[in-house]
Amino acid sequence: MRADNNFFSIDTSKVEYRYTVDHVKESEYKGYEIIQEAASPASRTENNRHGIRLIFRQVGEVGIFDMQTLLVNAVVAVGLLGGATALVDVLMVYVLPQKVRYKEAKEEEVAVLAAPQRKDSVQAAEGGGPALKEALLS
Repeated sequence: MRADNNFFSIDTSKVEYRYTVDHVKESEYKGYEIIQEAASPASRTENNRHGIRLIFRQVGEVGIFDMQTLLVNAVVAVGLLGGATALVDVLMVYVLPQKVRYKEAKEEEVAVLAAPQRKDSVQAAEGGGPALKEALLS
């Protein structure tokens, strides 16, 4: 494997970082701890620690916005939701023990109403011959 392979989708040569060292007031560290040993209650250990507290803080921006990546991920998400819905529907209607009940609940019968009546001018144009159709269209 070559060392110069780059598997990132961004140009890593533009990444910048820096280190700064600052003194923080009252950052000296002192810890005092007494440890009582369970095996021998008569003995104990005292830890008196001194040192400097180091705090690391990361600031800056990580990542970039890419519209193409957003669109690809949105389309994939919608496709996965559609596929999951189809899979659940197939399992529900054909595989699960109460499939007859699920099918009845999923499919609803709707009464078909009579077709609405058309306006008289359209009916007259259809039955009145070509001369009447031309008169209505002009």
